[in-house]
Amino acid sequence: MSGDPLQYRVGENQVRGLGLLAGLMCPRVNVGDLEEDGVDLDMSYSYDMGPGGKLVSNIVGTYIDKYEVEPVALSPGTAFNCAGLMGPTCSSPTNGAGTPVFRWRHRFSTTWETPWSGLDVTLAWRYYSAVTLESLNGNPNLAAQGGATIANGGISTTDSRFPSYSYFDLTAAVKLSDKIGLRLGVNNLLDKAPPLVGSTNIAAPPTGNNNTYPGTYDSLGRFIFAEITATF
Repeated sequence: MSGDPLQYRVGENQVRGLGLLAGLMCPRVNVGDLEEDGVDLDMSYSYDMGPGGKLVSNIVGTYIDKYEVEPVALSPGTAFNCAGLMGPTCSSPTNGAGTPVFRWRHRFSTTWETPWSGLDVTLAWRYYSAVTLESLNGNPNLAAQGGATIANGGISTTDSRFPSYSYFDLTAAVKLSDKIGLRLGVNNLLDKAPPLVGSTNIAAPPTGNNNTYPGTYDSLGRFIFAEITATF
């Protein structure tokens, strides 16, 4: 039985509290596998502008070369690589990545530490590379049900691909006193609408909701906020 990738378990049946072995419990247990290869980037740079203050830049990014899911361990024929893909399987909140699997994503920010007392201004750029609907990548393990394709009308062209997306956020923070600070900001400065996909080609909630991925893309558009902090 040990050669079966769906492993069997040996268990005990409590007989009169003695924990006697009553036999074999033989439910099949899915012991799948996930292999992820990629590169993480975290770099910072500062530039002193003298009386003009200081510029501080930072980039945090991730490149994913492989996001291979093998639902049944030791069975390579069941595997599929989700890198660069999105859909009900690859983006599943339970069995997938819980998000479209971007080849590259980053957040690049530059903060101007102004010469005026306690005032900092930050512009940030959030970037997500393009992703393709998983059923179009050629792996039979991700094929659409009923052989649906774009050519036969089973898959809408609007569902086939999300283009790369960029968002820009602007924040300003100022110290009102030694113990009180004020922060104002706008996320999604340009009010960019999220990409949309049909209900049959999206992951289950909460990852997929209202025909988009609200945990990744800004489904509510431009967001303005204010925050006051106080220390005691």
